[in-house]
Amino acid sequence: MRVVLEEIEKLNGEISLLDAGILFRLAMNMQLATGSLLVSKVSKGGTPQPLTMKDMEKVLGKKEDGVKTALKRLEAIGAIRKEKKGRNNVYFINELLINIGKQQAATPFAKVYKTESKKMLEKLTDSQAGLLLKLIPYVNYHYLILTHDPTEKDETKAKPLRMNEVAALLGMTENRFNILFSKLKAKQAVATYETGTKGKAIYIHPHLVDRGNTTEALELHIIKLFRLMQN
Repeated sequence: MRVVLEEIEKLNGEISLLDAGILFRLAMNMQLATGSLLVSKVSKGGTPQPLTMKDMEKVLGKKEDGVKTALKRLEAIGAIRKEKKGRNNVYFINELLINIGKQQAATPFAKVYKTESKKMLEKLTDSQAGLLLKLIPYVNYHYLILTHDPTEKDETKAKPLRMNEVAALLGMTENRFNILFSKLKAKQAVATYETGTKGKAIYIHPHLVDRGNTTEALELHIIKLFRLMQN
């Protein structure tokens, strides 16, 4: 699954943490064969079964009224759209934001690994999941740390985003950001690494998200960091 960096970064200014988490959960129900349509499963014959309201209540852990209200908010900012199919509505993720199996040439994106991400999202609140999604646009292509310029190739110029800088970018107070970030860190979704004068570098676990270029050595180094943090 691909998260389009520039578009999600733009959306960050419009979407709340809560709704970003809901969007992230819904996106886990995209499948390669069905594009942006949210589905519960695909039959052996290849026929997709769109998510029903009952399905979404289960996915989001909310009652029907809560689901409908959340969907309306996401529709209002263009994160999802709905279509009428018979007597029911079916829902689609905006493919400019998140897509699956759709290559957009020269458009920077992050790879989200659905299986591991879905497991992680089950451990997170909506706001924690939303913060995780909002962090993705800043993952550097070459080093996988969160940086001011996620396309910077020069290691000496790839300036890590400090915790207070990320909070400011996301329009959050430092206290609120630190609380949510600590929850993600405790669940091994993110980690920090002291870089010296450049401050702490922030990583998202590469089993959840990478930029599609991860070298084995870099990935092993980051995974080792997560293991050390766990002990």
